Amino acid sequence: MDERHLEFFVAVTEELNFTRAAAALSVVQSTVSATIRALEKDLNTQLVDRVGKQIQLTEAGRAFLPEAKAALAVLDRARSVVADTDKGLRGTMRVGTLSGMTALDTPALAREFSQLYPNVKFYLETSPSGSSGLLNKVRDATLDVAFVSIVRPSDAAGIESRPLRTLPLRALLPPDHPMRDRTSLRLAHIASDPFVDMPLGFGLRTLVDDEFRRVGQVRSIAVQAADLTTIPDFVAAGLGTAIVPDLTRSAELRLPSVALSGSDLLWTLSAAWRAGTPPSRAVEAVLALAHQFLSENWVY
Repeated sequence: MDERHLEFFVAVTEELNFTRAAAALSVVQSTVSATIRALEKDLNTQLVDRVGKQIQLTEAGRAFLPEAKAALAVLDRARSVVADTDKGLRGTMRVGTLSGMTALDTPALAREFSQLYPNVKFYLETSPSGSSGLLNKVRDATLDVAFVSIVRPSDAAGIESRPLRTLPLRALLPPDHPMRDRTSLRLAHIASDPFVDMPLGFGLRTLVDDEFRRVGQVRSIAVQAADLTTIPDFVAAGLGTAIVPDLTRSAELRLPSVALSGSDLLWTLSAAWRAGTPPSRAVEAVLALAHQFLSENWVY
């Protein structure tokens, strides 16, 4: 087994198609197929199931993928020790981000990265299951880095991370709420309200659920919205109260946004990558750019 075997295997898993993998590697398809067969022979196990032109990873292939990526990252890191610059990066960079999040301008980051490193294929995706889904993809090496909210220690299992921005949470109230004119309130004051919140698995939902349990309060969820930026519209319709960072849409709708007392609720955006090996040069390049594309406005 050598570096070329690992590179070809990772390319195949990213494209899930031998023809596209061959194009990405600038080789003929037969070379890719032969290399994967040689790797499987060396490991004495089948890594991919071949179904027509499409392929899927076997259980062994899924287990081997993060190790293959980790090995390539170590080799890349070793080369960087003797490299003068980060120019000449090649390969694929897969980045995950949260839907609707503007605290970090990920489209602009993607554009800048692609201009600086034209030989790296840059993929950007969101997850319908929020931070938990993105973190799972980082753990299994489907994503190289993700911008997420890490709330519980269990969220960080198998993950390394760097905080980028922390935003305080506030109570977002319907226009006719009896406490709309207060300057602050406690969770107990609104615990009996119906709530608009994100589905289970999203970092913000976990953070708020944990805080209600900490203060011994129980609440009910009336509306679940996977896109945080749509929550103010449900609040404006009188469907419930929400606990969220400052949102542009909240200001547009002129909704009462009240500070919380007795609870130190803070939402932190972090960059996360797989633990066990130092970040690759490509991941380090993304992390360096992230600080340049944080919004000047302290809103989600």
